[in-house]
Amino acid sequence: MSDKPNTTSSRSRSEEVETTLDFILEYTKDAPNIQVDISDKLNIRVLQVLAAATVAIGLASRLPADAIGSIGPIPSLGWVDLFFYLAAACYGVVAILAFSHLHTKTYRRSLHGDLLWERYRDYDVDQIKRLLAKDISESYRHNSKVLKQKSRTAIFIMIGTALEVLFIVIAFIAVRIEGLSGAAALISAVGIQ
Repeated sequence: MSDKPNTTSSRSRSEEVETTLDFILEYTKDAPNIQVDISDKLNIRVLQVLAAATVAIGLASRLPADAIGSIGPIPSLGWVDLFFYLAAACYGVVAILAFSHLHTKTYRRSLHGDLLWERYRDYDVDQIKRLLAKDISESYRHNSKVLKQKSRTAIFIMIGTALEVLFIVIAFIAVRIEGLSGAAALISAVGIQ
């Protein structure tokens, strides 16, 4: 089967164009609305990831603070505090990206019945079909750009949340290690073998 147009048909050129236009309109008429539905589903996923990031940072807030203190006038951070602050920074970035992602974006939908009548009641059917095909094409192109931008922010939100959780896990491991080394120091100080 060839991708080239069929020029050997016995029908007139205007009938071919009309049939082709009918097919294109039928095939693409719902595409802009489907794109808006995809965007809504992407928004729900971003909210779910943000909720997970919020739970993770809430768990991390239960970590005990390091008792390192300071070196002269400069306060020092232990491993637990360092990774908690890194996780908090990731959460901040995720929250800002989520707000940017969920901020109302302008989508285009194909023209609806009320607009069709008001704008095109004086046009013939072939002109209206062409205008609709053009409007659907422009709407699809515009919505594709918006969806591409939203998918990029969604990816960055997931990466930020993954880093946040990684830093929290490392902080919890650091607590365990510090607890073990503290217990070992206490055992050796007491002289228990």
